[in-house]
Amino acid sequence: VFIYKNGCYFRFSNILVSRPLIINLNRIAAMTERKGRIDCHGETSPPVNYGFMEISKLEDMLDQEPRPIPNSKKGYKKDKNGKFMSNGLLLNSNGIESVASLPEFVTELFASPSNLSWIDLSHNCLTTIPDVLLSFPNLQILNLHSNRIEDLQQVEKLGQLRQLKKLSLHANPIEKQKGYFYFVLGLVPTLNTLDFSGITKGERKSAETWKKMVFGTKKKRRSDDDDY
Repeated sequence: VFIYKNGCYFRFSNILVSRPLIINLNRIAAMTERKGRIDCHGETSPPVNYGFMEISKLEDMLDQEPRPIPNSKKGYKKDKNGKFMSNGLLLNSNGIESVASLPEFVTELFASPSNLSWIDLSHNCLTTIPDVLLSFPNLQILNLHSNRIEDLQQVEKLGQLRQLKKLSLHANPIEKQKGYFYFVLGLVPTLNTLDFSGITKGERKSAETWKKMVFGTKKKRRSDDDDY
């Protein structure tokens, strides 16, 4: 059970003796920005932060400077060509409806675009899971929560990202569909975290069983149809 109060989510276990788990969303966001990622040269570098800039098109962001790094006087690390030496990109909390030009955007800004491992597109206006995300085979963390994604089948394409470990899709319309959790986990088996919650062995086994039941049935139906 989750209860929201004073900027925090309180989670209560069914076991009465358990203490509530308190999650402060603002604190988590600040910690995420400070922690940073590991760039292609093995040095700690924070994600390039274009979040909360009220920009709806990626092209418009090229004329803007990313938000400064909290508690840092040095700023972002760049190579000799002035490109960011980072593996993370935050585009959260804007009004973005399309990221079709994301590969070009990343190539323009990043020293090693193929090494991008973290993309945050949460709190935008996306109605589908963008196909261009498959252009980043080393993607490990993908935040898509709080968008407008309605088709659960869209998740299937993310199974092609073999390095994907952490995915967030909650607060999209697809979350309300029956079997949402096991559907996602079954189609993206590389995940160890879904919607900021670690995957248990029991959940993984249930997802495997669910996948066999659902996709096995579909495969059998196609085979039966071929007989006619």
